[in-house]
Amino acid sequence: MQDETYRLQSKLNKLEDVLEKQRWTQKEQALKYEKNVSKLEQEIEEERFQSAYFREQIQRYQLVLNSMAQGVYAMDSEGNVFAMNELAREQLDEELIIPILLEATGGEPVKRSMEISSPQKFSPTEYESPRVVTIEARPIYDNERKIVGSLALMRIEDNGSF
Repeated sequence: MQDETYRLQSKLNKLEDVLEKQRWTQKEQALKYEKNVSKLEQEIEEERFQSAYFREQIQRYQLVLNSMAQGVYAMDSEGNVFAMNELAREQLDEELIIPILLEATGGEPVKRSMEISSPQKFSPTEYESPRVVTIEARPIYDNERKIVGSLALMRIEDNGSF
């Protein structure tokens, strides 16, 4: 009887050890999970901060672009216009400048002059007298000197001067 009690006591002790190890494993897993959740929450907060910072930077750059005396168009390597200022938007249709931007992605600067007529502000059926627009486009390079797009500046001739 004493042997049976000792055997059962030994078996109970082994089961308690196994149970204690399982509790520690579960606690460790819970701590790891909490650390992962905390790390993810921190990363999300950092991404929100960066996103807000980038939005603010974009607004600043757009203010600079809109303050320029020249029209500005920028295009990525896939042919998408991703930036332009108000002057460019008002004075020159994208369809006219995209071929020039595409040509500049070939690696060489491009310079073109053309006459444009814009509708008058108060009468969309009457057009202003034609004006000469000079467009200078250049490729945009990344840090590895790979062409990633092009940039064009547009100058409108007023009274014989640029």
